[in-house]
Amino acid sequence: MLKNNRPQRMCTTTTVIITCLKFLGFVVGICFFQVKYNQNGIQNVYGVLFFLVTTTTFSNIASVQFVSMIVLEQELVNQVSFKFG
Repeated sequence: MLKNNRPQRMCTTTTVIITCLKFLGFVVGICFFQVKYNQNGIQNVYGVLFFLVTTTTFSNIASVQFVSMIVLEQELVNQVSFKFG
């Protein structure tokens, strides 16, 4: 039964990913809409690109750091969850 549903789930996952990429493209396009081609416009474009890259990078690093912290301090996490959970 699950073997037959796998292509359907893959199709749904692909559709969701494509929709997210279209939305991201729309947001980035809005950021660059009617930007003048002069020194200030180029600085604005580079500023937006810098902001997008740093936001994406540091959000991923923070999640990896949080997961690695839980793995390293698993004993403490177990004590707290046993005490309060």
